[in-house]
Amino acid sequence: MDKKRLRVGIIGAGAIAQTMHLPNWLELANEGRVELAGVCDIDKGRTEQAQGKFHISNAYMNHKKMLHEAEFDIIDICTQNRFHCPIAVDALKAGAHVLVEKPIAMSAKEAETMVNTAKACK
Repeated sequence: MDKKRLRVGIIGAGAIAQTMHLPNWLELANEGRVELAGVCDIDKGRTEQAQGKFHISNAYMNHKKMLHEAEFDIIDICTQNRFHCPIAVDALKAGAHVLVEKPIAMSAKEAETMVNTAKACK
Protein backbone atom coordinates (compact mmCIF):
# COMPACT_ATOMS: atom_id res chain seq x y z
CA MET A 1 0.00 0.00 0.00
CA ASP A 2 1.48 3.35 -1.06
CA LYS A 3 1.52 6.07 1.50
CA LYS A 4 0.31 9.44 0.33
CA ARG A 5 3.04 12.04 0.07
CA LEU A 6 1.93 15.20 1.81
CA ARG A 7 2.01 18.31 -0.38
CA VAL A 8 3.86 21.12 1.41
CA GLY A 9 3.83 24.81 0.58
CA ILE A 10 6.18 27.35 2.12
CA ILE A 11 5.10 30.97 2.43
CA GLY A 12 8.08 33.21 3.10
CA ALA A 13 11.45 32.26 1.59
CA GLY A 14 13.78 34.36 3.70
CA ALA A 15 16.55 33.38 6.09
CA ILE A 16 14.55 31.27 8.56
CA ALA A 17 12.90 29.33 5.73
CA GLN A 18 16.15 28.70 3.86
CA THR A 19 18.32 27.85 6.86
CA MET A 20 15.89 25.94 9.07
CA HIS A 21 12.59 24.93 7.50
CA LEU A 22 13.40 24.13 3.87
CA PRO A 23 16.44 21.91 4.54
CA ASN A 24 14.28 19.75 6.81
CA TRP A 25 11.39 19.64 4.35
CA LEU A 26 13.87 18.69 1.62
CA GLU A 27 15.16 15.82 3.75
CA LEU A 28 11.58 14.55 4.13
CA ALA A 29 11.04 15.01 0.38
CA ASN A 30 14.17 12.98 -0.37
CA GLU A 31 12.75 10.20 1.82
CA GLY A 32 9.55 10.27 -0.24
CA ARG A 33 7.42 11.46 2.66
CA VAL A 34 6.45 14.89 1.33
CA GLU A 35 6.40 16.81 -1.92
CA LEU A 36 7.66 20.37 -1.90
CA ALA A 37 4.84 21.63 -4.07
CA GLY A 38 5.14 25.40 -3.77
CA VAL A 39 7.07 28.32 -2.41
CA CYS A 40 5.90 31.91 -2.13
CA ASP A 41 7.64 35.15 -1.30
CA ILE A 42 7.01 38.75 -2.36
CA ASP A 43 10.68 38.96 -3.38
CA LYS A 44 11.02 37.24 -6.76
CA GLY A 45 14.75 36.61 -6.28
CA ARG A 46 14.22 34.81 -2.96
CA THR A 47 11.38 32.79 -4.42
CA GLU A 48 13.44 31.65 -7.40
CA GLN A 49 16.49 30.95 -5.23
CA ALA A 50 14.45 28.75 -2.87
CA GLN A 51 12.70 27.01 -5.76
CA GLY A 52 15.99 26.02 -7.38
CA LYS A 53 17.99 25.23 -4.26
CA PHE A 54 15.28 23.06 -2.67
CA HIS A 55 13.77 21.53 -5.84
CA ILE A 56 10.30 23.02 -5.35
CA SER A 57 7.85 22.47 -8.19
CA ASN A 58 6.04 25.83 -8.23
CA ALA A 59 6.94 29.39 -7.29
CA TYR A 60 4.57 32.22 -6.46
CA MET A 61 4.80 35.84 -5.40
CA ASN A 62 1.25 35.99 -4.01
CA HIS A 63 0.09 33.56 -1.33
CA LYS A 64 -3.59 33.88 -2.26
CA LYS A 65 -2.81 32.88 -5.84
CA MET A 66 -0.73 29.97 -4.56
CA LEU A 67 -3.54 28.74 -2.29
CA HIS A 68 -6.10 29.15 -5.08
CA GLU A 69 -4.10 27.35 -7.78
CA ALA A 70 -2.92 24.29 -5.87
CA GLU A 71 -4.04 22.03 -3.04
CA PHE A 72 -1.69 21.71 -0.11
CA ASP A 73 -1.84 19.40 2.86
CA ILE A 74 0.53 21.63 4.85
CA ILE A 75 1.39 25.30 4.66
CA ASP A 76 4.52 26.35 6.55
CA ILE A 77 4.41 30.10 7.26
CA CYS A 78 7.87 31.66 7.54
CA THR A 79 7.01 35.31 6.95
CA GLN A 80 7.47 38.35 9.13
CA ASN A 81 5.40 38.01 12.30
CA ARG A 82 2.92 40.72 11.30
CA PHE A 83 1.74 38.60 8.36
CA HIS A 84 1.21 35.33 10.25
CA CYS A 85 -2.47 35.82 11.09
CA PRO A 86 -3.89 36.80 7.69
CA ILE A 87 -1.85 34.17 5.85
CA ALA A 88 -2.75 31.46 8.37
CA VAL A 89 -6.45 32.29 8.08
CA ASP A 90 -6.24 32.15 4.28
CA ALA A 91 -4.39 28.81 4.38
CA LEU A 92 -6.83 27.29 6.86
CA LYS A 93 -9.78 28.38 4.74
CA ALA A 94 -8.05 26.77 1.73
CA GLY A 95 -8.10 23.46 3.62
CA ALA A 96 -4.47 23.15 4.65
CA HIS A 97 -2.92 22.28 7.97
CA VAL A 98 -0.81 25.24 9.08
CA LEU A 99 2.58 25.53 10.75
CA VAL A 100 3.53 29.02 11.91
CA GLU A 101 7.00 30.29 12.78
CA LYS A 102 7.06 31.82 16.26
CA PRO A 103 5.60 33.99 17.56
CA ILE A 104 2.28 32.73 16.28
CA ALA A 105 0.75 36.22 16.12
CA MET A 106 1.26 39.85 17.05
CA SER A 107 -1.49 39.86 19.68
CA ALA A 108 -3.71 37.55 21.67
CA LYS A 109 -6.65 38.67 19.50
CA GLU A 110 -4.85 37.57 16.33
CA ALA A 111 -3.93 34.23 17.90
CA GLU A 112 -7.55 33.74 18.94
CA THR A 113 -8.68 34.49 15.38
CA MET A 114 -6.28 31.85 14.06
CA VAL A 115 -7.42 29.24 16.59
CA ASN A 116 -11.11 29.97 15.95
CA THR A 117 -10.56 29.70 12.19
CA ALA A 118 -8.75 26.39 12.63
CA LYS A 119 -11.65 25.05 14.70
CA ALA A 120 -14.23 26.28 12.20
CA CYS A 121 -12.32 24.69 9.30
CA LYS A 122 -11.80 21.49 11.29
